[in-house]
Amino acid sequence: MDPSIASLFQAFSLSMQQQQSNDRKEALATKALQAVVNKIDQFDGRNISRYLRCYVREMELNRVSEKKMIALFGLATIPEIRDHITSITDHCGNSWEDFSHALKDKYFLEDIDRVTKKLFLGWIERPNKNLQATELLREFERQYSQLSKVEKLTLEPNKVDLFLQVADGELQEKLEPLLEDKEEDEGLTTKWKNVEDAVGLLTKKERRKDRSNIPKQVQACKAPVRTTPPTMPTVQPSTSLSKKTDMGMEEIIRGMRDLQIKLARLEENTSINNSKNVSKQGYVQRCIWCDDASHTRKDCNEFNNMIRQGIICWKDGKIALKDREDLLQTNFGKGGMRALVQDYLKGHETVARESASYGARVDDEIGGSTETSEFWASAVSTMQKGKLPREALLRTAATIRGRT
Repeated sequence: MDPSIASLFQAFSLSMQQQQSNDRKEALATKALQAVVNKIDQFDGRNISRYLRCYVREMELNRVSEKKMIALFGLATIPEIRDHITSITDHCGNSWEDFSHALKDKYFLEDIDRVTKKLFLGWIERPNKNLQATELLREFERQYSQLSKVEKLTLEPNKVDLFLQVADGELQEKLEPLLEDKEEDEGLTTKWKNVEDAVGLLTKKERRKDRSNIPKQVQACKAPVRTTPPTMPTVQPSTSLSKKTDMGMEEIIRGMRDLQIKLARLEENTSINNSKNVSKQGYVQRCIWCDDASHTRKDCNEFNNMIRQGIICWKDGKIALKDREDLLQTNFGKGGMRALVQDYLKGHETVARESASYGARVDDEIGGSTETSEFWASAVSTMQKGKLPREALLRTAATIRGRT
């Protein structure tokens, strides 16, 4: 193949692949936007924080880029405020963080979930937050980002100091050496980037410490156990060691209690499920034909033989006598359908024997005469069609036999 043609085909193939990729991305973005509108309708200027949480969640689930998120947000708003959204989009460019902050500043007063300066400072003063350094930093930034633009400007110079107030005493001791700045009046930096770097450094140190403790624990487990203790003076444990031991025992006891609660709930759920299944387990499948519990109708050879012999047949999805086409009842616990058919066949044989035992001629009601065998064949056929009861036919047979 000509190299120029091969390169042309390759370029065409790459173009088609790129087009398919763009189509898939566009479809996912449309799907995410439709999901947002279906859940919380279009944005009307109220509760911007709640709307952005839902919007970001759906966009991230469908892997929509930040640029596309910003471009689509205007379509998720009502027409009355779409021009305001477009102006914010033009001002913020392709940064979703800047765009979301601008939206919160614009619609701050109509946001039911907004964080005011008073609420933010109250959160800082609340003790026992029980958060790790990275979690505390993330929550601080989340709360701070929801403040209005004016409130952010008033708190910006004290942002680092506010974060240190949020941290507990142990974390403060670790952070202050990393945040020292001799050029500042109070000796601590005012640059928020330094706080982020310091928290990241502390997190890495903690991870290294955790990893370094693992080999020591493994070596302690592999150490040989002496059969005879060495002769060494007994040393009383220190107070700090006893406190750690007590704390460890308390954690074990709490863990055992939690485990007991979980086991009790598991046993309760198991007993409920077992009680629900009692009725299902008490049901025993039986053969509808012979009433045998060892097999079902599909596996019953006798039933299949009766079908082949033409004694019974299927009618409207149910079992019936072929001669009379009467539907058979289930008859569970009394021998099944087989007992009903056997009773019918016995009666049929009695009538047949009665008809074969006479050779006399009888007068027809119309005035003619027929052979007795033909008469009985006609009578039996009439009985099978349901026009003449079996008992009436037997009474007629007894009368004829008495006269002949």
